[in-house]
Amino acid sequence: MEVQCDKCKLPIPLAKCLTCTKCENHYHSECTKMDNSTPYHSWRCDGCTSSRSGTHATLDLERLQDEINTERISMNKRFDILQKHFNTLKTSIDVQRNHSDMSAKQLFAPEVNKPDVDGICRSENDRMGLESGLQKMFARQVISSDLPVFNGKPEDWPIFISCYNNSTKACGFTNVENLMRLQRCLQGPARRAVGSKLLLPECVSQVIDTLRLLYGRPELLISTLIKQIHDTPAPKNDDLDSLIAYGLEVRNLSDHMVAAGLESHLNNPCLLHEMVNKLPTHLKLQWAYDKRKFNDVTIATFSSFMSKLVEAASQVTSNVTFDLDTQRDEHSASYDSDEERRSYRPSSNSSRRERRKRCYVCKGNYHRILTCSVFTSMSVSERWEIVNEGKLCPCCLNRHLPWPCRTVRSCGIDNCQLKHHPMLHLTINEIPSTSGCTIDVSSKDRYLLKYIPVSLYGKVKKIDTFAFIDEGSSHTIMEQKLAKELGVEEDCSTVNLKWIDGTVRKTMSKITTVGISETGKTNQFSLNNVSTVNRLDLPLQTFDSTTIRHSNKLPIPNYLNAKPRLLIGLADAHLVAPSVVHADEVNKLIAFKCQLGWCAYGYDSNQVSKGV
Repeated sequence: MEVQCDKCKLPIPLAKCLTCTKCENHYHSECTKMDNSTPYHSWRCDGCTSSRSGTHATLDLERLQDEINTERISMNKRFDILQKHFNTLKTSIDVQRNHSDMSAKQLFAPEVNKPDVDGICRSENDRMGLESGLQKMFARQVISSDLPVFNGKPEDWPIFISCYNNSTKACGFTNVENLMRLQRCLQGPARRAVGSKLLLPECVSQVIDTLRLLYGRPELLISTLIKQIHDTPAPKNDDLDSLIAYGLEVRNLSDHMVAAGLESHLNNPCLLHEMVNKLPTHLKLQWAYDKRKFNDVTIATFSSFMSKLVEAASQVTSNVTFDLDTQRDEHSASYDSDEERRSYRPSSNSSRRERRKRCYVCKGNYHRILTCSVFTSMSVSERWEIVNEGKLCPCCLNRHLPWPCRTVRSCGIDNCQLKHHPMLHLTINEIPSTSGCTIDVSSKDRYLLKYIPVSLYGKVKKIDTFAFIDEGSSHTIMEQKLAKELGVEEDCSTVNLKWIDGTVRKTMSKITTVGISETGKTNQFSLNNVSTVNRLDLPLQTFDSTTIRHSNKLPIPNYLNAKPRLLIGLADAHLVAPSVVHADEVNKLIAFKCQLGWCAYGYDSNQVSKGV
């Protein structure tokens, strides 16, 4: 049966077309630039998708309007409260002014009694105290009592101390209130440095003095800002955002030098030369032309020049969404995959600082691989596999460009002089935490294990492989690479593997669910709670059905150098339960049929082992 493509109006077989789930129109896969090899159960055409996006946009606009109305009502209430306080203050000031006028008249009136000068002074002081108190009360209604978070970075000190001093002066915060504010905002090294003083209100001034000594020294701030200039990428000819980011860094450095009273640093010719060299060629020529207008060329002069460029670039840039930390760390940032590197843009919703905190092993946020519980529970061999597969630096366990790592040092464990992290130190007695089986490799006899060809089904594809039936295993185990090829969903967990010698080892595992069937058949079964490991390390095995007597009547498949990637344990024993059994007493081989097909196993002393 053929239908007509709604776009090109050409006929197309119904089985090969893409059908919109909303308008039920049919399209060629070439017309929609979609691949019809994978079924799309909820695919919509461009027209239906755009109308659906318009509906969502309308809903978002209505929700935004409701939020604006709610905020307007709240602001009106706050304005009414402030208006009442203002009227009270105005009335009080008028009363005090009238009292002062009356006192002045008494002072110059031709009366015998002299005016009470002390009373007039007290009234004036009371009026000024009342005005100051009301101003501080109004300030507390507007200014937030929370200070910006400070964790010991010198570049964050100016904004922190400025907010602290200005808010304390405007709102009249007491030592008790300042102590509570400092307890909330101090983190990391800054909190550890003054942790013992954050107990008594009398120690607030000591806390500020200690923080100023450690992080507020002007030379420390200047050195930090100079390092930021060094780390900021050079502006590119075709990227105005990079020019704006660099110009703001230069202006920030110059402003801090002036504010800190370190104008002498503005005459640093080496730093000025380095900053100019980062500019593109045409901007260098423009700077060389402009600086001839000044007798004394300093960093402040260059900052003024960059400010003009930033202002001009901002006027022709429609959407400036850069991040200074992103621009600075882009050359040393880590990516989880090549697709992430190609798709990364500085204006993406997820900031680079959050992405740099992502763990490469469990893909979790807000911790690195050194503190990952999954990575620390692995054996050393598995850690090396993670390092090699993820292309991590063996010294710092991070990703960076192939320059010499700054943390290169010898391992040091057992006098090991190799350049790698101590967590990657492999001892002689290290036992690999991989699955396997017990085989006498020195014997020339042939042992056939329970290998059976199967087909596995995931979300993205179907893969034909071999499975090993192991009644001695409680779980069904799959190799991690096979799970990734199938594209199945995985949940991280830890599995304890107990070996025949009683050794128990923890290994990283991801629980998943896959479909399985006999090779060449369509009747699928489900494998639930399948654990994954790095590798199974099962031996290669070759089978020829002619070694079993009367096997011509049995559809037992032959295979050459088969290596299973799946181990079926007791959790799925119902799939491999024998329904038909054929025993060869001469060759001591057994063949049986289960829901996954025919399987042969046993002992055959007439052939020399191959690949076992």
